[in-house]
Amino acid sequence: MAKLPKQLYITAKPQNTYNNGIVVAVGVPLGFLNAYEPGKSAFEKKRITQEEWAYRDYINDFKLEKHGNEVWVTGWKWARWDPANPNQRNKEQIAEPVNPQPQVWDNDALPGFKIEKSVSRYSTSNKLWRVLDPRGVEFEITTGVLEQIIEDATILKGGIIDANCAWMANKNLVVIS
Repeated sequence: MAKLPKQLYITAKPQNTYNNGIVVAVGVPLGFLNAYEPGKSAFEKKRITQEEWAYRDYINDFKLEKHGNEVWVTGWKWARWDPANPNQRNKEQIAEPVNPQPQVWDNDALPGFKIEKSVSRYSTSNKLWRVLDPRGVEFEITTGVLEQIIEDATILKGGIIDANCAWMANKNLVVIS
């Protein structure tokens, strides 16, 4: 087996439920993880990809800035239409902390991972599986990774993986014996 990274860099974005454009429920965040290896050029490229995926959210002139211990997003969005003046749109300046903040996790083998559901991609026939990490963030794994977990562990009623697991890079969750 390949070497497990000691730490993981985690970005995540909320999975909200909307009704007519209004958030009616906030779900468990959907995450993106990679090995935390500051100083390596490959890590820096992956970090930028992760942060853009999690925080860009239709923001023009998108930038991330450090403000103390927090990461903030800056830029602008088109403001909502004014019903009194529907032909005019204004730029709304954005300067706010990202939520949830990026995190660095120790990549310890943990119990309590749970298989939540399958998801599909719009542009391909790829199927992925959402797995809830016991630290409260969902990640996606491939069907091949799920097959390996089924071979190496027992899946209990409710989708709980009855084994300690840890993350490899990308969508690779592995059972640790």
